Amino acid sequence: MIKRIHIMGIPGTGKSTIAKKLASKINCNTYDLDDLLWERKYDLRWDRTPEGKIKLIKMLNNIVKKNKWVVEGCSRKWIKASLDRADLIIFLDLPIKTISLRLIKRYIRRKYIQKQKHKENLLMQLELIKCSKKLKNETEQDEHSFKSIVKKYNKKTVHLKTQKEVNNFIENFK
Repeated sequence: MIKRIHIMGIPGTGKSTIAKKLASKINCNTYDLDDLLWERKYDLRWDRTPEGKIKLIKMLNNIVKKNKWVVEGCSRKWIKASLDRADLIIFLDLPIKTISLRLIKRYIRRKYIQKQKHKENLLMQLELIKCSKKLKNETEQDEHSFKSIVKKYNKKTVHLKTQKEVNNFIENFK
């Protein structure tokens, strides 16, 4: 039985949405790696010092010690504990056109519909799309690339490349 799931992919692939759906199926909490990196939900300010990285790793270790969890995010350099302990790793590798459209829609929804007070602006979203394209083009030879991680954890990884595959996976997940 699958009790521990790590979902990874570049921004805009639907990690948070899928995490919530799968967590409800296995009756557990979800943990967003961005919440660990940034000031959301936790009393921790992200810093790039060795001490900051140690804090992040300790927080992640506390999460993955639990019996059931779904961890999601695009962080890749400090997540070994989660990947090692996961029963299942889901790699969302959707087309860049889909991702770009989702990122723009998310920005519009947050800013103009939900009227959230994020510090995001349109230029930041365009930079995120540019960064997403770069991440998408990384190869297995890049040490911390998603493709390299998938290769290392191949036996417990599901690689989903289209929204149809994602929908089918969620629908058939038990």
